[in-house]
Amino acid sequence: MEILCLKVTEPSHPSFDTFVETINGRFPIDVYDPQKPIVEQLEGVEIVVDSNGKAGTREIIDAAHAAGVKLWQVCTNGLDHVDVGNILQREFPSQNPTDSKPLYPLLRKRVTSLTHARSS
Repeated sequence: MEILCLKVTEPSHPSFDTFVETINGRFPIDVYDPQKPIVEQLEGVEIVVDSNGKAGTREIIDAAHAAGVKLWQVCTNGLDHVDVGNILQREFPSQNPTDSKPLYPLLRKRVTSLTHARSS
């Protein structure tokens, strides 16, 4: 299982560091590169984590749907800047905790359930 993190700020944000620590090397995490084609970056990806809700453009959401992504995670306060309609239209299971720290146990649980479902 592979995770693509849509991260639009550098250097690394503390919440991203916490996310990486929580995954603890169990799954590969790639960071989105806007200079590369999104279709190539989504190959084999099952989870997209939008670290601030701003990187998940309609094009990326549509490409993720076409690539078979199984979970769309938004880590942000509020959804005014997120294309919620398109995410829902694509029927992605999605989560948006208002505080990103509770996200990580939830995401770990979701990743574990997806892993078990895939191996069955």
